[in-house]
Amino acid sequence: MIAQAHGLKTVGFEGDVMTYADFQKLPKQVAWQATTNVVPALREVKDDQELKLIEKAIQIAEAGYQHVLDTIKPGQTELQVATDLDFYMRSLGASGTSFETIVASGKRAAMPHGAATDKKIEDGDVITLDWGCVYQGYVSDITRTFAVGEPDAKLKAVYKIVYDCNKATAAMMAPGVLGKTINGFAHQYIEDKGYGQYFGHGTGHGIGLSIHEGPGAWGPYANTPQAEGNVETDEPGIYIPDLGGVRVEDDLLITKSGAKYLTTPAPSELLVVPVRK
Repeated sequence: MIAQAHGLKTVGFEGDVMTYADFQKLPKQVAWQATTNVVPALREVKDDQELKLIEKAIQIAEAGYQHVLDTIKPGQTELQVATDLDFYMRSLGASGTSFETIVASGKRAAMPHGAATDKKIEDGDVITLDWGCVYQGYVSDITRTFAVGEPDAKLKAVYKIVYDCNKATAAMMAPGVLGKTINGFAHQYIEDKGYGQYFGHGTGHGIGLSIHEGPGAWGPYANTPQAEGNVETDEPGIYIPDLGGVRVEDDLLITKSGAKYLTTPAPSELLVVPVRK
């Protein structure tokens, strides 16, 4: 037994993820001590090899996005766009998607996590695309908002607010900053622009082997300080019923001097894809 070979008398295990039946199967040569969140906390700081795998997952996801921009057109359904994107990422080496790909178009974009449906893309639709892929166990998570054809002018203005909030939030992310400070900053920014009631989710979360890890600007990690080596999302949004929604989400690395974008930053103005026949 490895524990005995190293002279260990007590071995810890994650008590909140093991069943009693599995616990009963553990060998009795050592004492077993239940722990909470020890392994997940260790995973929050990524080493160089982990960062390379996350960056590769991001590269594949971004190539998939470019494929969507090159092929999307009115008449396609949201499901068709999502399915095509998913398989395209697999063709580039992804083992799967990080989560169910979100394609929310037109008024449905007001749903922050609206799964793709059989709704058809229409000329003038603003589309929120939230996607990511898994590469050798590590994930990416990106959201981009764009239009197919000329969109409603109000959504162009909303996009600019969300984009600016994304950039301002990234600028204040750094080692030692608490999750609640990041989340509060982003929500106050959008509140000050008059859209606070339309931003109802956390501002970001950690990613790695799982799509939601610590730390980040969301509930479980409100009082957790960011640390050098964390990889987190930055994802403010505004969602207006009966009109549409905007989210801009990037993956960032926390460095000793602040946050570094791992994703290619979104354009500062709402991207309009020409209508294809």
